[in-house]
Amino acid sequence: MPAGPGPVGFVAFAGVKFAGYTLAALALKKAFKSPDINTLKVGLVRTGIGLVAGALFGGTSILLVTHIQRQSTGDLATSLFFALLIPVRIAEWCLLIHLFFDKGLVDRNKDTKYAALGVIWSFVLDAVGIFAAFVVPGGFWIC
Repeated sequence: MPAGPGPVGFVAFAGVKFAGYTLAALALKKAFKSPDINTLKVGLVRTGIGLVAGALFGGTSILLVTHIQRQSTGDLATSLFFALLIPVRIAEWCLLIHLFFDKGLVDRNKDTKYAALGVIWSFVLDAVGIFAAFVVPGGFWIC
């Protein structure tokens, strides 16, 4: 039976995401030659976008997984969750790039490249954030 991280773990997870997204903002600032961009603001906005999208996507996923698990066996629900998360994350990064770096997403090749890199970065931050969410508050598993 899991004894999850609770509120302190959530703060640790969000903190990892904020720090990572702020680092990503530094890279985007350089790539898009945007010297006036406040990277802390970009990191905060990206974290906020992720929290809102994550809550909506997570809630929808719970309903979908419940339905799929009644219909099938195996890891179909998990695979579907991550497959559907990719376009959500592409949209999140495109929104961020639109808001701060390329209004109207005019430079499609550059925007697509950095949105794809952002998706990969988001998954890396997920792994670090989940680890931090359990380690920081002393989370553990009870068998």
